[in-house]
Amino acid sequence: ANEGNILSMSVAAWANTGGAHGNGVCFYLNFDKRTGDTISLLKILKPETIDELVARAKQQFVKENGDIKETGWFFEGEFIMPRTFSVGKGGLLFLYQPYEAGPYMMGMPQFFLSWKQIKDIVREEYLK
Repeated sequence: ANEGNILSMSVAAWANTGGAHGNGVCFYLNFDKRTGDTISLLKILKPETIDELVARAKQQFVKENGDIKETGWFFEGEFIMPRTFSVGKGGLLFLYQPYEAGPYMMGMPQFFLSWKQIKDIVREEYLK
């Protein structure tokens, strides 16, 4: 995505070293086009709102990917946010790598939080 002052791009790689299957990864990189600085999730959020983001993210993850226990996701007790996310015009897209949230056969689950869903916990400059 190339929206306003933010450039978000994906970097993907695939390797097959002879095992049962190959393995791929995809990471998003988010940059402030004015400064070239990397944009972290904490930079986007208002201070001390990460717990609220995690709660909303868990709810959205379940909505898009199924119940955590019934479906077999790896989250036992505590929901873990993925390390990679993309900043887009409509909101934030979060992506898990293979094995990060579940077994290989469950792929690379993702979920999307719209700006509307998180507007009260995001810094104003990212909502434009």
